[in-house]
Amino acid sequence: MGSESEDTVSFTVIENEKENITSLKKGRSAKILHDIIKSKITQQDYNSQKQVFETALLHHDNDTLDTYMEYINWLLEINFKGPQNDILLQVIERCLVEFNHNIRYRNDPRYLEIWLLYIDSFYMDALTEKRDMFIYLFRNKIGETLSIFYVEFSKLLFAMNRYDECYDFLMIGIQNNAMPNDLLLNSFKDFKVELEANGIVITPERNMEERNIDDMLLKYGNIKILDKNLEEILKQGPVHTMINQIRSSKLDIHVDDNDDSIQSDNKLQIFQDDWTNWETKSSKLKENKAIVTPLIPNTSIEPIKQDIKEIVKPSDKILIFNDDIGRMKPIYKTILIDGQKPQRIDYNFDLINNGADEYNLEQLLAIMKGCYRKRDTKRELDAEERPLKKPHHSGL
Repeated sequence: MGSESEDTVSFTVIENEKENITSLKKGRSAKILHDIIKSKITQQDYNSQKQVFETALLHHDNDTLDTYMEYINWLLEINFKGPQNDILLQVIERCLVEFNHNIRYRNDPRYLEIWLLYIDSFYMDALTEKRDMFIYLFRNKIGETLSIFYVEFSKLLFAMNRYDECYDFLMIGIQNNAMPNDLLLNSFKDFKVELEANGIVITPERNMEERNIDDMLLKYGNIKILDKNLEEILKQGPVHTMINQIRSSKLDIHVDDNDDSIQSDNKLQIFQDDWTNWETKSSKLKENKAIVTPLIPNTSIEPIKQDIKEIVKPSDKILIFNDDIGRMKPIYKTILIDGQKPQRIDYNFDLINNGADEYNLEQLLAIMKGCYRKRDTKRELDAEERPLKKPHHSGL
């Protein structure tokens, strides 16, 4: 047994860090929190203990879920200022993925507890996403026989003012004999008291005995999981074996009576293996986010310093397009006429009247191409008038 000084908790130590301590739904132990703050665990100690858990997960031959529980609880206690580098998110999602396809753990209270921690910790500000995650658990029958699943889901639905859905899922929990019974029944009584206190009246469409999971999915399944809703899911696969289950539904579902590949024992398409996966939260965090740093006592909060990018200076490289390259500016000819305004003509008269000679446009083009040659007409006429001399043939 420890001494009295060892068991004493100094709240002065906790007081200096109170603004940095994140709350837990199950609460924190003041003794553990006091010891962690006072011991001032270094980064090396943190990494060493983390490696112990990682090694235990690799070499644990039996039930690794207990190791995950200890690992997660240690991270929650040691990182009282918030998770470092999303390590808590990564460990929780590793655990959920590892046991996601194992039927043995679907109704394990420990596994459901980690799921609820995951939803409460990383979807706290998104009620719609939280509801989607509960629907995912419901579709995959995770926590189907545990009262805490229906209680927590009903609290969320009540907060979203979805009173009919809240009633339906509490009824499903009672019908499935979820344990412990008293927890679910007390939650249902509290739900009815809240309805009466707020003057809310709901009208259930059917009796409790007629309700089943498939009916609830058809009624409340038009949420998007993996960017698909229930109607799209049902239309993608074989459905003619479900006619008796969905005949009362308003969904317009195509039925192919000639499809012989459908087995008679098929269930709703949403229970197939393709729907046992979900996109993890860590894979969605692709955008840059600000680094969360704890507040330091007795210091003022200053504005975040912005990174100043280097100003790009103009370069000497040739521009992609420039009108001035290889072109001359237009040349204008100004004509002055007495009593009139001067006229400016967009034409270079100096090319036509070049000194004593005058050229037309064809001649100018020939000069530009270097093929212009001035003909001597007088010499040509003299050559035409001069008689041709007959060749002189010498005799043999």
